[in-house]
Amino acid sequence: MIPPTGTTPTPRIPVAVACLIAPGLPAFARLWIRRSTQDSIARSVAALPRRDAAIVPGCLPLPDGTPSPMLADRLATGLDLYRRRLVSRILISGNTNHPRGDEAATMRRWLLDHAVPKRDLLVDGDSRRTRDTMQRAAQVYGLRAVTVCTQRFHLPRALYLAHHASLDALGLEADRRPYDAPRIESLRELLAQTAAFVEEAGVTPWGHATRGCLYRRVFADRKK
Repeated sequence: MIPPTGTTPTPRIPVAVACLIAPGLPAFARLWIRRSTQDSIARSVAALPRRDAAIVPGCLPLPDGTPSPMLADRLATGLDLYRRRLVSRILISGNTNHPRGDEAATMRRWLLDHAVPKRDLLVDGDSRRTRDTMQRAAQVYGLRAVTVCTQRFHLPRALYLAHHASLDALGLEADRRPYDAPRIESLRELLAQTAAFVEEAGVTPWGHATRGCLYRRVFADRKK
């Protein structure tokens, strides 16, 4: 069983150091985030202690309003923890205003259809990104000890942001099948990790600018 992580945030990198390493920043950010969270990732459900809640970050549903394969696997992983009584509640977090679908409503409907009682669901429809999800989990919903359920490529950044939100967070990989466009997702995640690293290092305007500019240029067509 892996031990609880505690609520001490990952050490911050001085802004001057971040600037000096800017040419290799994406690679450094990925390495830093992976190494700072690797001890918080469980390799199996059996390695997890009981937690207050599972956090299931959202992603876009299919056009018919059902979960995408990636989202369905995140939900199934959270449901597995709930049925094993390793969590007592499930926090689902997603964008309710995306033109391609209501993430939070899709997730809520799926879990209700799988016999999770309404009283055990926490529905956060006001988070637009992973950082929002983790901060609101701590500040709005009052969670402390959580297990984050998401895909392998996303988990290190999700945990990194959870620890910076003062959550005692562990992670469980939700990969249950191959997914489409793994190279695009890998590139997207590298950019997201870079922006998260810069933002949590304290250079907030740079973090927002990095994320917004790169996402618009590289992924605008993909998100339409």
